[in-house]
Amino acid sequence: MNAAPAPTDDAPAVIVVWDADLGMALEMSLNGAGFGALLPDAAADLSELPLRSRSPLIICADMLPKNPRAMIAAMRLGGWRGLGVVVTQNAEPWAKRFEPEDRFHVLEMPFMSHDLIGMIVGDGVACEAAAKNDLPNQLILGCPGTMPASA
Repeated sequence: MNAAPAPTDDAPAVIVVWDADLGMALEMSLNGAGFGALLPDAAADLSELPLRSRSPLIICADMLPKNPRAMIAAMRLGGWRGLGVVVTQNAEPWAKRFEPEDRFHVLEMPFMSHDLIGMIVGDGVACEAAAKNDLPNQLILGCPGTMPASA
């Protein structure tokens, strides 16, 4: 059985949503799986988010700029290497806006906690495996045996 990467306090997830109830649901999902979470002011500029190099970013689709790939490229140049999760009511149009190397995934509402945690844990396992093989853009979502028992 594969072990999930241990959540660390130095890379909490950053949740950027307008709806306070959605923010709390996302935070509870993350906390329940042992991940830390920060909820900065949703009105803050995206360039000022408290992202650490490996922090997952969870953001509502309506908060992304018209060209999200340009935003991602700028954030990567700034040293952010984390996973992005776009939360939306309709996943189809958003899924087409990202390439695998963006490491942005789409989470359609309503969602279950294990949907969100599976994206984060699956991506973390993939990143560790890819780093060992020098394949930094390879993603494996939903790796068997990687879900925390509490998810």
